[in-house]
Amino acid sequence: MPSNDFQSRSSREGRQAREITEAVLKGAGFKIIKRDLKLEPTTVPINFEIEDKVGGRWFVDSSGSFTSTRAGLNRTDTLYKALGRTSVIR
Repeated sequence: MPSNDFQSRSSREGRQAREITEAVLKGAGFKIIKRDLKLEPTTVPINFEIEDKVGGRWFVDSSGSFTSTRAGLNRTDTLYKALGRTSVIR
């Protein structure tokens, strides 16, 4: 498979993962404040800023995709990337 096909598929499936994440967040009662933002001053990309029912703000990163048989945080590289982002944000 040519690399551009893999990149297209990965991009498409990444969007699908974010759409599923958004639907789950809304279904759980969260309000979406912003999508696809970069936290200043770090410029760490985050998929969602959300608000809970009592006004608490949360940042949500939809890590992983469907391009591997070991999806989501089962892939160690994805896990370490998520932990690294969290560490920088903190």
